[in-house]
Amino acid sequence: MLRILLMLSLYFAVPHYIAAASLTGKVTDEEQLPVEFVAIGLYQSSDSSLIKGTLSEEQGLFTISEIVPGSYYISISYLGYKRLIVDVIVEAGNTIKDLGDLILEPDVQEVATTIVTGKKSLIVQEADKTVINVANTILAEGNNALELLEKSPGLGFDADGNIQLKGRTGVLVMINGKRSYLSGEELNNFLKSTPSNSIQKLEIITNPSARYDASGSSGIINIVLKKNELTGTNGSIYTNYGRGRKNRAGAGLSLNYRNRSFNIFGSYDFWYRGEEEYRDNLRNFFDSRESVFPSRTSHQYSVTNEPLTTNNFKLGADYYINEHNIIGAVAYGNIGTYINRNQTSNILTDFNNILLLDAFTTNNNKETWNSIISNINYAHYFKKEGRELTVDFDHSLNDYRSSQNMKTLYRGGTEAGELPSFDRRGNIPSKTSVYAPKADYKHVFNKTMHFEAGWKSSIVSVDNNLKYDTLQNNNWVYDATTSNHFKYKEFIHAAYFSFFKEWKGISIQAGLRGEHTQTTGTQVTTDSTVKRSYFQLFPSAFINKSIGEDNQLRLSYSRRIERPDYGDLNPFRVYTDPYLYFEGNPFLQPELSHSLEFTYTWKSALSTSLVFSYTSDVVNWIIGTIDSSEITFQSPQNLSSQVYLGLNVSYSKEFFPWWSHTSFANVYWNKYKDEANQYDFENNMVSFEYNTQNSFKFGKGFSAELGGFYRSKSIYGVFITKPMFAVSAGVQKSFSDKKATLKIALSDIFRTHNRFSYGTYDNLQTSRDLKYDNRVLTVSFSYRFGKDNLKTRSREGGNDDIQNRVRGGS
Repeated sequence: MLRILLMLSLYFAVPHYIAAASLTGKVTDEEQLPVEFVAIGLYQSSDSSLIKGTLSEEQGLFTISEIVPGSYYISISYLGYKRLIVDVIVEAGNTIKDLGDLILEPDVQEVATTIVTGKKSLIVQEADKTVINVANTILAEGNNALELLEKSPGLGFDADGNIQLKGRTGVLVMINGKRSYLSGEELNNFLKSTPSNSIQKLEIITNPSARYDASGSSGIINIVLKKNELTGTNGSIYTNYGRGRKNRAGAGLSLNYRNRSFNIFGSYDFWYRGEEEYRDNLRNFFDSRESVFPSRTSHQYSVTNEPLTTNNFKLGADYYINEHNIIGAVAYGNIGTYINRNQTSNILTDFNNILLLDAFTTNNNKETWNSIISNINYAHYFKKEGRELTVDFDHSLNDYRSSQNMKTLYRGGTEAGELPSFDRRGNIPSKTSVYAPKADYKHVFNKTMHFEAGWKSSIVSVDNNLKYDTLQNNNWVYDATTSNHFKYKEFIHAAYFSFFKEWKGISIQAGLRGEHTQTTGTQVTTDSTVKRSYFQLFPSAFINKSIGEDNQLRLSYSRRIERPDYGDLNPFRVYTDPYLYFEGNPFLQPELSHSLEFTYTWKSALSTSLVFSYTSDVVNWIIGTIDSSEITFQSPQNLSSQVYLGLNVSYSKEFFPWWSHTSFANVYWNKYKDEANQYDFENNMVSFEYNTQNSFKFGKGFSAELGGFYRSKSIYGVFITKPMFAVSAGVQKSFSDKKATLKIALSDIFRTHNRFSYGTYDNLQTSRDLKYDNRVLTVSFSYRFGKDNLKTRSREGGNDDIQNRVRGGS
């Protein structure tokens, strides 16, 4: 019996062993050069289930072993090339099947979706977003992320420095798909401290799908930092020097190592930015709203010296366990110091223009921060092609500290003799910790239909303990009236689903996201607490219609929310001088908006959009006075509504092989209305903005760029901003087989990029003239080394709806 069983086992085992086969082949490009690390998958023909997967080796060779007889197909995917499908039949007795050379063709469809042809386009109009590739543009040299946003089509800033997207505020800012957990002054400093050399592209999403967080009432801006995406050992270095009113300099290094199982990457940037600005504020105080002439006038003039030093680093790794599982980790760090030294003269006169006092204030403010964002991620790719599960866990820790020393001397006037010198010092520490786990699942039924669903939670904790002291009789005395200890906790739990279906020439995507929010804001100093708990649904829908090969129509709708940032909720006061301070509001409500957009695209060269949005409880900074005195404050308040209607057009044209042009124009109408506060008001205006970029090729590695923008008069709540424009130019020389680049750029050539804004509210009329330090001549050099091969992974973690709302002490 034992012999019989043994013989039967050998009988069945030997044919099975003989039937097992191996597939071999070689992957090459259109020039028949081998391509390594190409993803190759073997799928069952009957149900498209994944059987095995591998990567091509150094000479483009690959082998897939232990394949039983049957009908299969091989899918070969590589960035920048068309997906290659090869049908394979493995017959019994065929132990080795050589597929020969498998040639990849360039993905011309990817090129066809860009607005500018030739090198990587400046503007790419994708199905759900606009991509601005700033990595290779000369005019980005010497700039930071904040200045790049100002120069980008459709982006700008309002009178209070808030980012606007096509004339609307409430923009969600993300860094590599994650938010910086910063807002207000901290976000401003973070963007100032991010050099342009570390930025790859800007992604603008005006109507995000349900997969994205509902934050950002007017859309999302994702700043994608550069990442070395090549195999083997690769890297790049750069350095630059610039001069405006002050010196600027920076340097950076990025490294990447990749083999079949591991990908390790890292980068470091050092940035020093000197800056000097001139600020001119005029405030007229009226006895009542009906008064024609002011009873008092304050003229405040400041000169600032604002050196900024920052260190940015990134370190990460991906481990390819097998063809189905990948695990990775990445950490971003931003450590910086920002010093604002300003000298301010504040001249107060009465209605007869008689000098009441001349207050001269020296204000030294030093801010330091340490921001670390870490992410652990896992991806599982099921055997069935197109089905995947991704899991992320993010943690962000922001330690922000600010110290302020302010001294005021009264140098003359009828009231100056009654006032002694005034000294104030402040210590403003703030710590923010955020935990954000998330999971996303994608299920592809076939080429025309797929489904997505996901879950996310975020747990936020903020501790801000502001302490002010005043100098009295040569002794520092704690000022309990202006000091404040504020703690804030927030829990947001979200779930979503999205469904996509495509027919001939038309596709529909619909989704729904639900978010439950719980917040607790505690003023420890006054022992008062404000709690909120609410649930909101956020639907979104997209319809795309193709008319022939050249025309495409798109209709999209989304409902979104803009929660107040943590600094705006904190009722602390930050003083510019004894007569001007900024104060938060713990009773702010979130903004809720409905947005509808209709887009027509022709040949991916002309894109026209008509946008309508309605926002309730819109947050705006209101100006006011204390007891009708000359002390002025600004505080965020909920206005009743904002209505926006805009028409924008982007167009590109290659006039000649050596001249490429792209333009963006936007005409929009904004209307702000307030019926909830003490004084009703309505403010509306039609505005216009235009942005143009021109690229020139001269041969022998020489190229140049000329660009500029214009913005007409515009409104933001109670404030009106006068027109502004700027023109910039640069030249570039590439050498050493295009691995080395030397650039020279001059921004704001005519020094016209200044901001003048004014507004009236209650019994106060104010205007502000801000002259930026934007005319800068920059010389930069960069060099790339290593192979030019496979792209690595990019991750978007779970913290992408929180980071922009955190503020420390200012």
